[in-house]
Amino acid sequence: MGLRLVLAALCYLAQTESASPTFAVTSVKRNTSGNNAINNKLGPNSVRWMNTPLESLVEIAYDVHDYQVIGAPAWMSSDRWDIEAKSDGPAEWKAKSAMLASLLRDRFQLQVHRETRQLPIYRIEIAKGGPKLAAAQPETPEHHWGTRVDRGLIEMRGTDMHNLVFFLTGELHRPFVDATNLKGVYDLKLQWQDDLTPEANAEGLSIMSAVELQLGLKLVAAKGPVEAIVIDHVERAEAN
Repeated sequence: MGLRLVLAALCYLAQTESASPTFAVTSVKRNTSGNNAINNKLGPNSVRWMNTPLESLVEIAYDVHDYQVIGAPAWMSSDRWDIEAKSDGPAEWKAKSAMLASLLRDRFQLQVHRETRQLPIYRIEIAKGGPKLAAAQPETPEHHWGTRVDRGLIEMRGTDMHNLVFFLTGELHRPFVDATNLKGVYDLKLQWQDDLTPEANAEGLSIMSAVELQLGLKLVAAKGPVEAIVIDHVERAEAN
């Protein structure tokens, strides 16, 4: 009975993999330009990633952040790749992500599994003295709601905590738990000392200090359950 179950499981996995959507045409080449700029272009039935690390492509394919990719060899972030692919017809982004995952399995022999691990996180809480968040001004032709992000700067109009946490996650590369219970819509400006633009903040604040002093919130380091993509096997692709 046990052998039958194993064979059935293997058959199911084979059928699942063969049913995964794939691009009709693909091109994979190593980029050795030494340039740091990453470019991408998306069309109705095409995608192009230029000068892109494989680890970034894994994040795209599996809809995760860099801190959720575990066990990646160093070359996955240092090597750069040019990838162009076309589908048989127009495809939504979710389908293109699945096709990219198939491409990575086929060309890079990528094998992964998902698991939940206890990883570093941040809890965002209200600091002593209370929040310093201004209620959002109504949206007008002179006051557009939106977000502007630059080195050492996040400026947001008409934002909520969910949106703020999203951008802080991108800056600090850790998942966040929002423990503020703040439900409003706010205008805010967060500015801190960025290593590459020291003139951005004369006070020399770290982003964590700036969050507390400028927004009246605090970031508390902790550990919590985070879904991770674990790299089981990967190889450098052969160019075509």
